[in-house]
Amino acid sequence: MSGADIVNGNYDVSNKGGVIPGEYRVEFTAMKSIPPYVAGDGSEVAVEQYLPLMFNEKSEFTLSVPEKFRKMKHHFELKD
Repeated sequence: MSGADIVNGNYDVSNKGGVIPGEYRVEFTAMKSIPPYVAGDGSEVAVEQYLPLMFNEKSEFTLSVPEKFRKMKHHFELKD
């Protein structure tokens, strides 16, 4: 698994130990702070993922990373 923060609509994932060639299913998540509450196991939870499931758990976004690449760009159209 590899990942990157999205800043101003842009992201950068390194291929040095990050992404190897192949077909990938892509997920997007975003967290927001919420008032802390105590979960069933006694731990405090203070963030929640707020994007619709179609962008993460039920994502149908894919990306094909070629065998030989130095740098590649890909734009994902994120509309619900």
